[in-house]
Amino acid sequence: MATVASHENNSPVAASRSPGCGAIAGRSPFDLDIEAAANGQIDGFVFAKLKDLGLKPAHPCSDAVFLRRAYLDVIGAMPTAQEAALFLEDRSVNKRAALVDALLERDEFADYWALKWSDILRVKSEFPINLWPMAAQAYHRWIRTCIAQNWPYDKSARALLTASGSNFRDPEVYLSGDARQGVMSSGYETLYG
Repeated sequence: MATVASHENNSPVAASRSPGCGAIAGRSPFDLDIEAAANGQIDGFVFAKLKDLGLKPAHPCSDAVFLRRAYLDVIGAMPTAQEAALFLEDRSVNKRAALVDALLERDEFADYWALKWSDILRVKSEFPINLWPMAAQAYHRWIRTCIAQNWPYDKSARALLTASGSNFRDPEVYLSGDARQGVMSSGYETLYG
């Protein structure tokens, strides 16, 4: 058992360094002893920019760290002990991509991301929006359906910006005029600014 200093509070953290665990000597036990490689067109752009800036890409994380991050980022929950054991015992090369694909198909993905988008778009039935509670529920269901059906962002945004009618029959008719502009710009700032 080796001891590694924690970066956050300088307290010692015990880390197993058994042969074959993939940890880099003198580095965090959470990194793998391999160089990062581009895995698609976007990675190629990122790696080119890092090279222009004189930066080296970080080493890939361990399977255990990837598992935790994937679950929290995609469905907002930790894996069960059984799910963790199955993933960590899996020796297939593409198990990370398969895990992400499986998480994207779960109901929790649509639930979690509908909640996030409802916060960004300020889905509520109180001041300053003054939306009826049933209309807010219908709007939340519409957002969840868009996510579950994998609507492209441009299609969802177009529906929001061009909607008209009753917010009971057409849930995307949530906002109008200045309120719509304010929510759309605050959502943009939340995501990109």
